Amino acid sequence: MYHLSSLFTWLSVARGFDKATPWQPQQDSQTDVTTDAVMPTHDGVYCLNCQQRVADTDAAMAMLGAHQHQFTNPHGISFTILLYAKTACMVSGPLTHEFSWFAGYAWQLASCPQCQTQLGWRYRAQHSPDFYGLIKQRLFIQEK
Repeated sequence: MYHLSSLFTWLSVARGFDKATPWQPQQDSQTDVTTDAVMPTHDGVYCLNCQQRVADTDAAMAMLGAHQHQFTNPHGISFTILLYAKTACMVSGPLTHEFSWFAGYAWQLASCPQCQTQLGWRYRAQHSPDFYGLIKQRLFIQEK
């Protein structure tokens, strides 16, 4: 029987994560050539896990005077989130006002449409446009 740590090590090696993250250039040990074929070439906001484009950089917005916010949830986990007016994220779960980081707004989970990794939250309030708070550490942003 395999231990989970052995499985994760095998998966890391099999997917190449022991050499570089998906957003770092891969080094070919045989030819000593660095390639950046995995890097997105168009500007946008991408899921770090699967490289799916999830937002345009032009959709960035500010609330409470800032595009970037730092919050801690009731379990003590801190998140740096970036705000976007529109994304391609899938939204799931019931709307809840419980522990909302933005007064008057309810939230739902927002996930990558390709790999379903949770990327953040959609915020909704009566008489206000929806917006998304995406977790900075789970994104790759390619700027113009």
